[in-house]
Order: sequence, then structure tokens, then C-alpha cells
Amino acid sequence: MNGYLICMIIGLVIPIFSLVADFLDGCVDLISVDLDFLDVDIGDVQLSLLPLSINSICAGLLVFGGIGYLLQTGSVMALVWINVIAIASGYLAAVIVQTMIRQLKKVEHPAYKEKELLLSDAKVINRIPSDGLGAVSIELPGSSSVSYPARSYNNEMIPQDTPVEVVEITDGIVVARPKDWLLHKYDATQEQEKDS
Repeated sequence: MNGYLICMIIGLVIPIFSLVADFLDGCVDLISVDLDFLDVDIGDVQLSLLPLSINSICAGLLVFGGIGYLLQTGSVMALVWINVIAIASGYLAAVIVQTMIRQLKKVEHPAYKEKELLLSDAKVINRIPSDGLGAVSIELPGSSSVSYPARSYNNEMIPQDTPVEVVEITDGIVVARPKDWLLHKYDATQEQEKDS
């Protein structure tokens, strides 16, 4: 087996396993890094020049391996050009996938403005790591809901399925804190007043 075929297999197998089994959840949080200063704004699209998510890396490996495998010949000079073409194509595929992921995470419910969602009840649908992004689902009046990327208010990890409230929304990212946070703060204040 050659390197192109191995890259192609890795680019296919990891996303398939992540769909079938949830064992890559920690890896996705670990690898997914947002480096906003390396983004280029083109109208409403934010192009990610350094795609560092598991999905974009797998897409890049798949395209790199596929193109390299298809163009593979025996000469050394041709191998250099094949690698250049495969690397450029893999990078382009990774950038496109990362940009699409970012755009999909910014999808808003057209009937509600972000200000109307403040202090709304929500539920964590993808664990929010202490220093990264997860996702929350905000219940709207009626039977609909809207999902947003989210980070923690106190930079503390919030597990999946935790009820939270929306504290603020900046650049399409929800800042959330657990619902029982206010209850704990109230109980602590009551105890302090009692001790005084």
C-alpha cells in the first residue's frame, strides 16, 4: 500500500466511525481549533485559511490521497508535481469544508433576532469545553428550536444535555451558563446574609 491510499482510507474511515460510534467526541473537541485571526472575510463568508477541525482535515486527506493515487506515475519529477497538485487540492478541500462548517454554524432562525434569545432557556447539544466551542439548542415559542455554537460564561466545561441560559450572543456565538448557576449564587448570598 502506498501513502496516497493510506491518506484516502484515513480520510474515509474517521468520519464513518464518528457517525457510527460516538467515541471520537473527545478527539473532535481536542482537534477543533478556531483561529479567527487567520480568517479572511469575503462578503458574508468567512474563509478559514487554517482549517483545523477533524472534518476538514479528513476531507483534505481524502482529496490529497485520491488525487495522488489517481495521478501516480513512476518518474521522480512527475512525483514532485503530483505531490504539489495533491497537497494544493487537499488544502483547498479542507478550506472549503471548514468554511462550510462555519457558515452552517451561523445559521439563524429568520423569525427571531438574537436580542430576543437573551436569557432564553436552552440545552447543551454538544459538550462545551472549558476553552472551546460546543453547541446549544434554544427552544422557541411553539415547537421549534434553533441551534447555535456556544462557549461557557465562566470558562468551565458544560456537559451535554445540561439546561443552560443564554447570557449573550456575540458574532453568532452564544455565551451560556448552567441554569442552576443563579440558584447557587442566590443560596450563597442567603448564607452570607445569615452569617452576618
